[in-house]
Amino acid sequence: MRRQAQEARFGFRLARTIRTLPGKGGKLVQPDEKHPGKRQPDAPKEQAYQHGAPMYWAIISGDGKRFISWGGGVNRIWNVEKWKEEFSFPANYMYCLNLSGPFLGIHGGNELGIWDFSNEGEQIAKLQLPTAPLRWACVAADGKTGALAAGNEVFLFDMASRKAGSPLVLRPTVPIHKLAGQTAWPATFLADNKTLAFSDAGVIKLWDVGAQKIAETLEGGHVLLASSPKGKRLASFTGDSVKVWDLPNFKERGSLKCETMPQVNFDPRGENMVIFRDGGGPVQVWNLGTRKLKEIIKQSGLRTLSGYSPDGRYLWAGSEEGLVMWDVATWTEHFRCNSGVACHASFSSSGKLMVTAGRDGTVRIWDVATRKQLTKP
Repeated sequence: MRRQAQEARFGFRLARTIRTLPGKGGKLVQPDEKHPGKRQPDAPKEQAYQHGAPMYWAIISGDGKRFISWGGGVNRIWNVEKWKEEFSFPANYMYCLNLSGPFLGIHGGNELGIWDFSNEGEQIAKLQLPTAPLRWACVAADGKTGALAAGNEVFLFDMASRKAGSPLVLRPTVPIHKLAGQTAWPATFLADNKTLAFSDAGVIKLWDVGAQKIAETLEGGHVLLASSPKGKRLASFTGDSVKVWDLPNFKERGSLKCETMPQVNFDPRGENMVIFRDGGGPVQVWNLGTRKLKEIIKQSGLRTLSGYSPDGRYLWAGSEEGLVMWDVATWTEHFRCNSGVACHASFSSSGKLMVTAGRDGTVRIWDVATRKQLTKP
C-alpha cells in the first residue's frame, strides 16, 4: 500500500481546513462566511460520473472532451459531452509519465499502454515489459523518448519512430543501467528532453540519453521527489530534510527539516513548491526565492494530493470534506467542491475546466471561473 501511495502520490484525510488570510501575518483563522459563494453545493450523486469504486486519479484531456478515471483496478474512458463511458479495461496502476506534460502510462499484466492526453485523450503506443516488476516509467515532454525500470534494470524506448498498431521497441535492447537498490517513484525527463533523472540506492543520477552515460550524480542518501516543469530544479529527500537543487550542477537552493518523506509539487514556473505528507500534517508552500514558508493548512489527518492549476494561479488540496482551492496571489479561498474524500484534480489545457476524483466513486467536472459543477443534461 505504501508503494501504491507513493506512485499515485496521495495521502488522504483532513479533519477541517484552515486558511491563511492576507494581512494577518500568517495567522491561521477558521473559514468564515464573509466570502459568499465560495462553497459550492454538489449536485446529487446521480448527476456525477459514476466510476463505481474509490478512485486514485482522474485526468481530463487538453480539449476538455474526455477524461480517464482509475480506481478499483479499472480504468474508464469517458466522453464529457455525451455524458457516457466509452470503454473500460483492467489496470494494475496508472502513472503520470512526465511531470509537466500530458502522457499517461497504464500498466496491466506485462504490458504498458501509453496515452496522450494533450488533446483528445487516446492510446498512442504500447510496450511489452522486458521483465517484472515495473518500478517506474516516464516519457520526455516532446514525446520522443521514454524510459522504464523493470526488475533491477533501466531501459529506454523509442517513441519517435512508433508505428500504428505495432508495439514500441527498446532502444538499445539491452539495459542502459543496472539498479543497485530499490528505486523510489518518480523518475522524470528534464525539460531538455535529453536528461533522465532517477534515484538509485540513495543516489540521484542524471543520465544523458545522447551520450549514453551518467552526466551528474548527487550522493548522500537522496531520494528524488520531483522536478520543476521547466526542468531547472529538483527536489530530494535525505531522511530528515527536503532539499531543492538548481540544475545542472546540483547547487543547493534550500533545505527544510522534515521527519517523514513528504509529497511535493512545483508551481509551473518552479518558483514555489507545495509540501504535504501521507498520513497528515500541515500543507505548506515554500517560496524558493525568499526561502519563506507559508503554512496554509495546519491540522493533521490523512490527505490527498495537492497541486497547481496550469497557469499557477490556483493551488488546490484534497481532504475528507472535499477539495479546497486558493488564489495564490492573495491566499484567499477561491472555492470548495466535491463532498467526500477528494483524491485528485486535474485541469484542461486552458485551465477553464477541472475534474475531481472522489473516494465515493464519483467524478465531477467544474467550471473554474464560475465555480459551478457541470451536470447531466
